[in-house]
Amino acid sequence: MLSKILIDPSPEGGLLTRDGAPVWPAQNPEDVAAVRRAAILHGLDVEEVRGARGALPPLSDEEVVSLGDDRVAEIGRLYAHLTGRRFRRALDPEDVPGDRLAVLVTLADDLHSDLLMDLYPPPEGVPAPGILCGANLDDLRRQALVRAAATLPAGPPETPWLHLYQKRHITPPELSSNTGLREMLGAGAGLLTVRTHSNGLDAWLGPSTVLCPLDGVTPGAGLLQRPRCHITGHCHKLKMPVDEARDAGALLAPEELSARVLVLESCFGLLQPDATLDPAWTFAPRLVASPRIGAFLTSWNVHFGGEGELAELADDLGSGTPLGDALSRFLNAPERRHRIRLCLFGDPRLRLPPSSSSVLSAAKPVAEKRPPREGRRVAGELDLRRRMILEELDNMDDETRALADPVLEALAKPGGTTDAELRELMLQFLLSWAYWPSPAQSIKVAEGSCHLCGRRTDLLLTRFPGAGDRRINLCARCGRTQDMPASADVCLWQTDPRRLALTGSLPSSDWCAGVIVESAGERFHYRWPAAEDGSPAETCDISSARPIGPIWIKAFFLHKDDVSFLSLYMRDEAPLADRRCRFL
Repeated sequence: MLSKILIDPSPEGGLLTRDGAPVWPAQNPEDVAAVRRAAILHGLDVEEVRGARGALPPLSDEEVVSLGDDRVAEIGRLYAHLTGRRFRRALDPEDVPGDRLAVLVTLADDLHSDLLMDLYPPPEGVPAPGILCGANLDDLRRQALVRAAATLPAGPPETPWLHLYQKRHITPPELSSNTGLREMLGAGAGLLTVRTHSNGLDAWLGPSTVLCPLDGVTPGAGLLQRPRCHITGHCHKLKMPVDEARDAGALLAPEELSARVLVLESCFGLLQPDATLDPAWTFAPRLVASPRIGAFLTSWNVHFGGEGELAELADDLGSGTPLGDALSRFLNAPERRHRIRLCLFGDPRLRLPPSSSSVLSAAKPVAEKRPPREGRRVAGELDLRRRMILEELDNMDDETRALADPVLEALAKPGGTTDAELRELMLQFLLSWAYWPSPAQSIKVAEGSCHLCGRRTDLLLTRFPGAGDRRINLCARCGRTQDMPASADVCLWQTDPRRLALTGSLPSSDWCAGVIVESAGERFHYRWPAAEDGSPAETCDISSARPIGPIWIKAFFLHKDDVSFLSLYMRDEAPLADRRCRFL
């Protein structure tokens, strides 16, 4: 069995062999450096040889499938040759899935959520496929060389599993500084699992460390789809100028992470090619391309994973199970099928050497938890509004809590306020909080469609005790567009850069609504106007004040006792000359 990488630094041909083994054809010094870096990660030797032209017969019925033009197909054939698989070319995304699909080779612009939904989860008992996805052809070809190395038998890593998560814990001493955290995350663990919060642009990695792609952004990244921090020069996560955060060592570039398998459990680990924010500004493409990462698992939508769920996947991988088999079992478990969306960038054959070593954990400390209030415990049949506030009360700042208290008091004493007064109190609280919690109970998943972009969506059907059924529409491009009672029918639209619209079955009375226009913490509030007959006006003008950068629109529509949360993303439509630009 091949235990080292044979590399030809001056290849004469695309498919090369030597003594019955495949040869890695490196076209330039960057290819050679990337393969050598991957070899270090997996504990492999590298030998430079002169390869002979020729293709080897496939060693299995597994397929490498290309999606794209002739140049992408050539890279697909190379990867099939290096990994001993058959090659098949797909002309359309619908042709990609198949019983023997092992690896998809494609460009980033052709990888959309509809295709990902077709691939994950795979049929029960079938290994999850892997994806090779590049921003350009050079990137894609280099990935073929690097990911093929991960399929070879590897030596044991020094650290079998490092788990990083956001939790109300004290950080272990070795992680109390950016230096210690950076060293651990770059040490090349066998498995690195990260449970954190992310919008696809950046992510918390520690008490004062952010995974940030701002340095080293791909040339040509869209200026009209760039993040707010690039425009203003201010980091909204660390609440300081980007230059100061960089000087303090608080910004960790994607290339600094190193692990044979990286699992990022967060929302929007991967943004869609046509997202409001150009993916070239985000961390995912650089993690996918990094030779310091053997395989990368992440989500492409809003993520509702439960705490501790990754331990099951880690245990399976730690026992030596191939990555594709372990991911398939994890995604197909009845309690999480279609609820958790993870895709695999890398090769499903990758296997970690079995290990019984203990897990190292890191945590992001947050403010000390406040003492519980009387009646804080949430149980039984509670009004959804009260349940939602009580469960999240410890995560609110003092200003928002001051607005929550009158709502709780009104809900605890029926008749003390009118229904209209209660709705007004609730709306003012929601506009200050600017948040609506994730579903927590009785989740069923169906397939829906996005009224904004038309793509397939995950339609979550939830039930809260005492609150009835709700439906939540999750679009990989547009986000959580609807979270409302199952009987409600309300849609939020952008009619032009300055105006929003509501459609659906709208009431003529007993309602109020408000809109938040937000970009990275800068918020402006608008009250949805009423028409002459008392129903909601068709549109709401949001032109008087708006933040700089990609915009998240959040709308709260209250009707009688029900609350509907609606949202959409908007690009910053301001001319470049009108922007407070820091880094152009």
